[in-house]
Amino acid sequence: MKTRHFSFVRHGKVNGPAALYGKTDVAPSIRGQQELLSGLSRLHQEMPIDYIFTSPLQRCMQTAKEFATHHLLPVSIMNELQECNFGDWDGVDFNSLNDQWPQLELFWQSPLASTPPKGESLQVFSNRINTAWKDIHTQQYCEHTLILSHGGSIRMIIAAILNIPLNAPLFQQLHIEYCSHTRIDIDDHPEAKPVLRWIGAPL
Repeated sequence: MKTRHFSFVRHGKVNGPAALYGKTDVAPSIRGQQELLSGLSRLHQEMPIDYIFTSPLQRCMQTAKEFATHHLLPVSIMNELQECNFGDWDGVDFNSLNDQWPQLELFWQSPLASTPPKGESLQVFSNRINTAWKDIHTQQYCEHTLILSHGGSIRMIIAAILNIPLNAPLFQQLHIEYCSHTRIDIDDHPEAKPVLRWIGAPL
């Protein structure tokens, strides 16, 4: 039986101060991009990648395009894979948000019940990401597909597969590090369910 492999990889470190980077199109750091390219090359050697999907934000897309060009791989830009939109807090240095710490704390502790000002709710974000994931795994039949995306986006897919409620403590404890690799396998038969092989492993 054929098994399809989906490698979700988070982008590398970014070139900016500590902040909530969602819609903000911050560039990857030079070191972050180098680490990601090296890790992807190792992954490609272990299990050749056939197809790439990427978030349109440059911290993902820049590396995806460079890697795809070097290895002659097809790449699709998927807007729905973007990170959550954190509204007025998005991309703002945490040191500049001192007067909003109470609201930030509430968001971190209860993200399902608290939405960033002018931002995207957690439920809307979840629906968007999981619609993208459904489109990918129901239409993409390559043996090994790479999805370059964001920490929050990957967490949403993990939560959906494991049926973790967005307000559960376990969801809050999921951590996806820079340049980490989460793999999902799906056997090629009608009743097959996605299987999480590992979560957030070093790439």
